[in-house]
Amino acid sequence: RGTAVELITAGVERLIELMANLELTPIFWTREESNVLSALFTRLFHVHPEVRSRAAQSLGELLLNHETSEPTRRELESRLSACRLESQLITLLYPIAYARRQGYAWPDSELVPHLKERCSALDLVLGSMKP
Repeated sequence: RGTAVELITAGVERLIELMANLELTPIFWTREESNVLSALFTRLFHVHPEVRSRAAQSLGELLLNHETSEPTRRELESRLSACRLESQLITLLYPIAYARRQGYAWPDSELVPHLKERCSALDLVLGSMKP
């Protein structure tokens, strides 16, 4: 056990040493809406469920806001149309489900054409989103 701890400690120390002088390019998160959306979509697929949940809620709130609704919807449509993995499609529906529960109108007739892959899990999620 002592050897494992020593190896982990040495690895962390080496990582700190390697990153000590690392220069990062500046990112102006709030100056471009695409950066904010990109960050939220990245977090939507994060390994921690709380991070995914908060990202889905934030994206849902963007759908509900009249100033951010259109770009958010366009990005969701683009990602849904490009997606071919069942689990990712379902994850992309979370913000829409959140927004629909808050009164957002995105009829299935406009949503379903973006879902290129259909499966029973996806149909269950869509069914649960009905008013």
